[in-house]
Amino acid sequence: MRTFALLAVAGFADSAMAHENHVTIDTFGGKALMAVGYYAGEEEFTIDADGWLLHDGERVTRETFFVWGSGEFAGWQVGAECTLTSDFYAATGRLDGGDFWYELSGFEHVGSPRKADIAWAERHGNMLENIAQFSADTREGRSFHVGVGGHPHGQQFMVNRPGLYQLTLVAWDANGVYADSDPMHFYVKSVPAPGGAAVLGLGALAAMRRRR
Repeated sequence: MRTFALLAVAGFADSAMAHENHVTIDTFGGKALMAVGYYAGEEEFTIDADGWLLHDGERVTRETFFVWGSGEFAGWQVGAECTLTSDFYAATGRLDGGDFWYELSGFEHVGSPRKADIAWAERHGNMLENIAQFSADTREGRSFHVGVGGHPHGQQFMVNRPGLYQLTLVAWDANGVYADSDPMHFYVKSVPAPGGAAVLGLGALAAMRRRR
């Protein structure tokens, strides 16, 4: 696990995405699956037969809206509006025995072969923790941990290059009780912060730890 100081940003604006959504893990027939649309106000979110996250039948795009300021992620664009959980179906017993993670299993630029990287983290006050990074060498390093009954708040993603990308997530069980889920996809659009926002309060790296 890596922990970084969260930095204040000048010109901070509300996310360009108007709709937050939650994704949770369920199981069926010994296999993990991802479910959406169960929270009040999120009924218009669905996952189609090809694994695309939809809102009102349209493929979902999540946009970045501020800039990370220092350390390994200096200059990366940061976004939110999608929360990965494992709590909604935990009480049913269908997750019993599992230890669930969401893997950043694919990250591709739309329309060209250009390469970029994405990371996923949760925020605790002024710190970011539980960081998964697409470029990591191991599956655990590419994965965001939610366990069973987990609902990490303040989740954010970070992208190192501008552009429109297809992000693919796979839910998996580190205990091996449940087979991997089918993949789920949505678009991530990395754009400059509104108004060319400058980063304030450039802080030092608080700590760095990674589980592998």
